[in-house]
Amino acid sequence: MDWVPLYLQRSRSMALNILIDSYKWERFWHQRYVQIACRNFIQVVTVGILPHFNRIRHLVVRSFGESICRMILRFTLTKTSTTNLQHLEVKFAEPIPRYIPRPPTLTIQQGSPQLTYLETELGLCMPILSSLQNLTTLHLHPLGHGAFLTYLQLVNILTASHTLLFLHLEGSHNSEDWPLRAQFVQHVQRGFQLNHLKALRLSKWVVGAARLLMLISAPRLESL
Repeated sequence: MDWVPLYLQRSRSMALNILIDSYKWERFWHQRYVQIACRNFIQVVTVGILPHFNRIRHLVVRSFGESICRMILRFTLTKTSTTNLQHLEVKFAEPIPRYIPRPPTLTIQQGSPQLTYLETELGLCMPILSSLQNLTTLHLHPLGHGAFLTYLQLVNILTASHTLLFLHLEGSHNSEDWPLRAQFVQHVQRGFQLNHLKALRLSKWVVGAARLLMLISAPRLESL
């Protein structure tokens, strides 16, 4: 990893596309050693990449375990400016065990006004709502226990963008608090509208998908 700071320095002010992928490394090493080695890895990433983080245009973070993914994000995205970030993917395969309390959501407080593509495991990492105003593509995957959104949280995220074209919701969202059931007629005005949405994909979410379709208005929808 010694070559990373030198490469970033030589690239001067050029925009950067960065992939941080620890998936195979985590699977190869025993979990006990991963936690120790990851601290060294994060330190290298922090020292080498953080001074140039405002140049990042495309960032992908992949890990096997959720805890490692959280560690990477906590020492990068939550600590520096991401004003030029346009594409963000955050993925992991193994959620934190159910018997461990779920940590709070990591928030990109600095803001990413140029963000147009976001794919993230729900409850893991979300930009502030003002960073979603130019979003055109959104993929939300709720992996892990307790990684759910309330109705208002979901509506606030979906309506924060003025340009959302493609939306994919996957997994088991908790729709118990949604304004449906016997009181649907009285609460129908609480539906929301996505004026520019062209494609909507709902996977592995049967009951919630039906409820969402009764609340959402998408006059330009072409694909469902």
